Amino acid sequence: MQESHETPSTFGGQVTITVRIIKSFEYRTSRNLIIQVDPSVTTVGELKNICQKHINEESKYKPFRNVEFDTLKIYTHAFGHKSQDLIINKEDKELLNNNNDMLEFV
Repeated sequence: MQESHETPSTFGGQVTITVRIIKSFEYRTSRNLIIQVDPSVTTVGELKNICQKHINEESKYKPFRNVEFDTLKIYTHAFGHKSQDLIINKEDKELLNNNNDMLEFV
């Protein structure tokens, strides 16, 4: 899963995060999940749990239920450059592996 988000100060605590859920790189199978969270109280592990809950509950994510999603990667920062790859940014190695990190500091 990848995430891109906007700065917390523009929304008064709540930010809108677009998580790109990728099932297959070969076939470019992906779907976007748009959620709102408060980065000052949400950890990376909680974000993964929120995403998994949406995948399990919403019918449009049914094809993605048989895949184990365990990694988040930052795709873009606000006002940053974007990759030419339509599925994932392979240039940067910004993986969110530590489940205890607060989103505010990522």
